[in-house]
Amino acid sequence: MDDTDSSTWVDISEEFLAASSHLKLGELIHCETFGLYDAMSAIELMDEKMDVGMSLHANPREILNFSDAVERGLILVENIPPDLQVAIFDKILCSVVNWMDGQTLAQTLFSCLYLHNPGLVKDTTFKAMCFGLLRMAELMRYFIIEARVFEEEDFQQMCFNFSFHSAITDKSLLSILKEAIDISTRAVKNNMQCILRLQFLHQILSILLALKSKQEIEIRRLPQSIEKILYKLVKFEEQSQYSFEDFKTKGFCYQFGFDTLINQRLLPPSFPEYNILYTWKTMITFFQRFLEDLKIIVKVFDDVSLDSVISLCSNLSSSNSSVLSRSMLQYVLDSPHKILLGHDVADLVKESVITTVSKVPFGDCLQDPTVCKVVDVFLQKSINSFVHIIRAFGNNRARLREQLAMAHYELAQLQMCADATDNAIMSYSEDSTHLSYLSSFVFLHNVRIMMNYVLMGFELKLYSDHEYLMIFWYLSEYLINWNLSLQRNCDEMSRSENLENGNHYNEGYRSSHCRKDKKFKKLRGKREEQNQYTIVHLQGLRHMFIGYYRLLLALKHTNTIPRITQEIFNNEELRFNRRFEQIGMLNSLAPARYDAYKEATCSAQNLECQNFLISLQSFQNAKCVFERSPMISSSENYSNLAKTNMIVVKLLHNKLKPPSSLRFDHNPLYPHLPLVKFK
Repeated sequence: MDDTDSSTWVDISEEFLAASSHLKLGELIHCETFGLYDAMSAIELMDEKMDVGMSLHANPREILNFSDAVERGLILVENIPPDLQVAIFDKILCSVVNWMDGQTLAQTLFSCLYLHNPGLVKDTTFKAMCFGLLRMAELMRYFIIEARVFEEEDFQQMCFNFSFHSAITDKSLLSILKEAIDISTRAVKNNMQCILRLQFLHQILSILLALKSKQEIEIRRLPQSIEKILYKLVKFEEQSQYSFEDFKTKGFCYQFGFDTLINQRLLPPSFPEYNILYTWKTMITFFQRFLEDLKIIVKVFDDVSLDSVISLCSNLSSSNSSVLSRSMLQYVLDSPHKILLGHDVADLVKESVITTVSKVPFGDCLQDPTVCKVVDVFLQKSINSFVHIIRAFGNNRARLREQLAMAHYELAQLQMCADATDNAIMSYSEDSTHLSYLSSFVFLHNVRIMMNYVLMGFELKLYSDHEYLMIFWYLSEYLINWNLSLQRNCDEMSRSENLENGNHYNEGYRSSHCRKDKKFKKLRGKREEQNQYTIVHLQGLRHMFIGYYRLLLALKHTNTIPRITQEIFNNEELRFNRRFEQIGMLNSLAPARYDAYKEATCSAQNLECQNFLISLQSFQNAKCVFERSPMISSSENYSNLAKTNMIVVKLLHNKLKPPSSLRFDHNPLYPHLPLVKFK
């Protein structure tokens, strides 16, 4: 408190605590001078992005900009020791990680005074570092903004009019970094760690610029560069001789050129607060993960097909990649609406139908003008649906679930168009057998979307324990059976057609259609192999779902599952309908009905011993199935999960452990399914 302040302060702690004790949980005070905004500012939300290491500086101090700090000799701008350059470089990278985690530029990257005006730095090597770091940050921001898949909690795009010094061309900047590397290498006492940082910066800028160009030739050359930069990242060593404690305790450290309050005027009025930067190990882990994601992204041109692109986007999203990685993939894929990686999306859909189901919809029937027009309408309508699915996987996991519900609705509309198209194709065909080619294709993709939507609820921890029974009933009785049946039907149609074409070749038949089949022979062979792995994986999931469902039925009979005590909130039918209303839009399928769920659970509820036995057998079958499918990603994790659940259920079945000691755990290794454990 200032000595010149004549105010008289009174301690009201006891009165305040006595008054607040009369407030119920969740209640807030409201008056003319204390509203919701003041209350939310005063409450600690226990959220890293909202409670950003708030620290009230009791002793006011003078805030110096970069120029003033240089004039007073607080910050070095020449003859900066190499070890100190490395330490500052690493701290700036730590601030970049904070920025990529949804915090602002003002509180992260530009809390470093050196980056406000790198032109004042006279040390050639460190000046090159500063300009290179700014260009790297600018490119990261460019990818994220251009991809347009970020949310406010993912990324703050406001740059507060800070300069990234874009006047320096990319070619000139790479030359400056190359010159700095040469100078550091020729130095009498060269610092290998400093050289590694400069090489890291030079190579990562080259990679980002190549991806920005979207040139297939440039992107195909990147895997080797990524391996080199990963090798250099492993050699990084932390400069532990420099302490950063002043920054943690006081909010500034002029030795490193950091001051948390330098941009306070740019932030909304609140208590003086600053971000606690991530640790050095966290920074290294982030960039290693980012480079591993880049290795996946640059493979996008290896197999330009609809299924491979959707699979690649899904895999990158499910690995909880950063907003930068997801945005870079979407940036590479993004192009005029009907073009994907230089290919017409309609052609990719057509190719996917041929390799997944059959070539019949694009065969002789197209000679009929009416059928040709109907098929063309289907292809044009399918573009929006599949582009939406690809774009959806660029969002964070919570927003992705919302986007999947919207994609399900669009595919439900496309399903009606596919049914009409199949009817037109069958009216042209002389074969009396009605096969749903396009309808099966759309239906297969839609059921996959529905399964992802439901399973992501476990990953996001949206379901309460008392809701698990209805979720696994729907998965085991409906979704997994639909998915498995469709996958088998499509595989059978594709195999039968391949066999028929093989007979034509053996008979010396050389029609134009057979010559066209050669184009898809390799694709179909690869697709059939993948289909077999997918079918095996779905069989394993089916056993898992049945195991969970039967286990929960047995637990319900023993009253182990927690129940809602207040009857006013215990409306199970309402919860059931709300859980599945977003994925019940298919006209060709009967939606999940609460009365069917109630009938199924009530009829099997009292068979406690039998339910435990069925659950045990199901988890055991799942373990065996997953062990036979090593080519499926995450099969080993699912096998371990099934094994653990099997052991727990066996103890329950033999009554060696009480059901009351059971709990469901969400392990990062199995994000979509709970691990059954004892307390």
